[in-house]
Amino acid sequence: EHLTGLETQVSIAAVNAPGSVVISGDRDAVDTVAAKFRAMGRKTTPLNVSAAFHSPHINPILTELHNTAQTLTYHQPHTPLITTDPT
Repeated sequence: EHLTGLETQVSIAAVNAPGSVVISGDRDAVDTVAAKFRAMGRKTTPLNVSAAFHSPHINPILTELHNTAQTLTYHQPHTPLITTDPT
């Protein structure tokens, strides 16, 4: 609901935890959404990243990423994953 009207400019990039959500997109629109959250008393932290990853801004290079991924050799994982998450 907080992105209503900005769907072509801002998207949810990640839900890291119930109270930790990352948004991504056009800087001005992201700043507008962040300002709304700050006005609601919520903490916002700008991330220092080189591009609007996990947003529609990545769409122009999806074909190139797909083509590159097809050239890689994939193997079964061999390193165990240790986590504190009980699920």
